[in-house]
Amino acid sequence: MRLHRLVLCGFLAATACSEQPPPERPPAQPAQDVMQGAPLYYPSRAVQRQGTSDVLETVFSTDTPPDSLAEWYRQAILDRGWDLIGDTPSPDGGVVLHVQRDGPPLWVMIRPGEGGQGSTFSLIGAVPPEPDSSASRR
Repeated sequence: MRLHRLVLCGFLAATACSEQPPPERPPAQPAQDVMQGAPLYYPSRAVQRQGTSDVLETVFSTDTPPDSLAEWYRQAILDRGWDLIGDTPSPDGGVVLHVQRDGPPLWVMIRPGEGGQGSTFSLIGAVPPEPDSSASRR
């Protein structure tokens, strides 16, 4: 019985010493943090929120027509120090704005509201992928 304990203790000690702890990584930036400082049009109301730890979409509704809402966002983006990367009209009469400010991207997707009344718009924030450490070693 004593021999079994000695063998077990030796085995546990050997395996514990041979394993290296994983390297420490900084905590991932949650997608909700990406949305900090994003311009939000008022009056609007949130109607849906969905996402993962990498992407977050919040959908809003307003009585403002899509073209007026898009103009407000274009100006608000510039006034708040964001860069307008893309400004693409969509076939349904809406627009997709791709913006960025010192970090993760943000998309503003504006669509006509139900029945052509007002607008529905989404703010979509994404956490950028971590750099591939194997690529830097090449």
